[in-house]
Amino acid sequence: NGDTATANALDDYEEGTWTPGITGMTFSTVGGVYTKIGRRVQCSGMIIDCTSGTASAVGAKLSGLPYTVSNTLGTTSLEDGGLFTYFSNLGVSTSTITVAPDDSSTEAFLYRVAAGGNTTVTTLLRTAVDASDFSCRFAFTYVST
Repeated sequence: NGDTATANALDDYEEGTWTPGITGMTFSTVGGVYTKIGRRVQCSGMIIDCTSGTASAVGAKLSGLPYTVSNTLGTTSLEDGGLFTYFSNLGVSTSTITVAPDDSSTEAFLYRVAAGGNTTVTTLLRTAVDASDFSCRFAFTYVST
């Protein structure tokens, strides 16, 4: 902004790419971009055409975040979040998938709301749930360490 006063200076700004994934699944095409301003990280990306998957008892996680997620809330391991803005061929009836970054890691839990269900997000998205050709786009934010 041209102002050199410490209180008004931008202390950190970065743009880049990252390679997103979903634990337990392999995809033909992935891509992601991020912008980091201070400790705040804004990520978006796409994952296209699931080619295989394995079941996970703990549920699916978005992996490969560009920075480690900070534990800013303290009372929960879930920090900030966002949404899948598009998804197809999941294989289970779902109206919404939310992204919840997991503190002290470079991963984010994926929760789903069943189509026609209530808005309480309590069901972790499972990998390999008839997810052949699964594709998605997403955007979310979090605070880095």
